[in-house]
Amino acid sequence: MRDPDGTAYFLPLGRLESGAYRLWMDGVEPDVRVCAELIAADFDFVRHNGVTPDGERQGLRFQVEVPTEVFLRLRTQGPIVLTRVALIGPGSATSNDE
Repeated sequence: MRDPDGTAYFLPLGRLESGAYRLWMDGVEPDVRVCAELIAADFDFVRHNGVTPDGERQGLRFQVEVPTEVFLRLRTQGPIVLTRVALIGPGSATSNDE
């Protein structure tokens, strides 16, 4: 779901198993301030170290301790248009190279 003014998104990431994850977001300019919250199915927050720019995209690393459904809530200071969101998790070829 996207807020009509483009300053907020709510995205289901699906059921995630325990492990380390990296979320890539394309469409967010490096100078745009982003507030990200990862919310588990039981409404607890999944801890992360914040959104960090990496070239043309923004990245977010986090750890899931117990398998659960996870949702991403983004808020920005100005409108954005997400063009791609990629989730890399345990067992993927690129999950351990960063």
